[in-house]
Amino acid sequence: MTLSAGYYIAVSRVAGIALAVASFYHPPAFSQNSALVDRLQNAKVDTSLDQQGLLPWHLKLEIQFYDSKGKPAEKGSVEEWWAGPKQRLISYSLPDYTGKFLENSDGKFRSKDPGSPENLARILLDQVVHPMPDEEELKQTTPDMRKESFGKISLDCIMLTHPIKGVAYLPLGLYPTYCFDPGKDSLRASYSLGSMAVVRNAMGRFQGHSIPIDVTIDEGPVPSASAHIAELKGMHVNPAQFEPTPDLEPVRDAAHVEAVVMAGKNVKKVQPIYPAAARQRRAEGSVILHAIIGRDGRIQSLKILSTPDADLGLSALAAVQQWVYSPYLLNNRPVEVDTTITVNYKIGPG
Repeated sequence: MTLSAGYYIAVSRVAGIALAVASFYHPPAFSQNSALVDRLQNAKVDTSLDQQGLLPWHLKLEIQFYDSKGKPAEKGSVEEWWAGPKQRLISYSLPDYTGKFLENSDGKFRSKDPGSPENLARILLDQVVHPMPDEEELKQTTPDMRKESFGKISLDCIMLTHPIKGVAYLPLGLYPTYCFDPGKDSLRASYSLGSMAVVRNAMGRFQGHSIPIDVTIDEGPVPSASAHIAELKGMHVNPAQFEPTPDLEPVRDAAHVEAVVMAGKNVKKVQPIYPAAARQRRAEGSVILHAIIGRDGRIQSLKILSTPDADLGLSALAAVQQWVYSPYLLNNRPVEVDTTITVNYKIGPG
């Protein structure tokens, strides 16, 4: 690994982060919310490598994917060259996708190939470059503080919640959650999509900012993917590097498509599991999700808009993130789709 000046490795690991945790609910108060927002914003400043004032850099991530049993499978890599908030180039070399993404003052561009990078690879890159929520997401949510025990390790976890009528306790990860060392702003782990845990290990610093040398994504009891920083160093800027080449095309805005239209294009629909606890409570109804579907038909992001029950929400997230659609075409070109997905739960008679 190539190291630049001011970079050090402080080995600090959170083991077994995906195991069951003991949670303690603390109803938020206004003063507490303000303090939690400040903490999230401080962490954003500490962890973001794509903010104004940093010197240009080059990053290379080595990525390892795992099979359903947690055994190492295919490998890949992602590189990013960053010279400013609107001057970056990302190159993906993955088992099922090879392509580029470019942003400059004229806009955003990407490879003409209709595919999309594996979502896990994009998450791993974000964990190194920009792991914290943006200002708009903070405005739309209410931070909820939890003290979580991971074996012998305790972390402060802040979940960005949306109130659910009739639900007093929201399980960890129902909404994006960020976990810190107790009383500090050092990000150690995060949760999303209900069952996805991202662990940041072997922490180091670059240009005065905190970075993880190793990142692991766990979906359930086994890892799904991991990344290791193979190189992170300063660079000299070559303006031509950030100009679009013939193999790139402008990025279009996601097309807003009605849910019923996309339902007819579903080619892989994993049936959700009706949670036993929800059945016992006789909980039923519709979970409504906001989804961004990539040009290749795979789910890129999911967010709960409404749910009658927290466990039903978790069940819907776990199933829908595995759904696949046939690409949506505009002018014979595949485009990203902005839509909603409804998952219905109903307890039968008897």
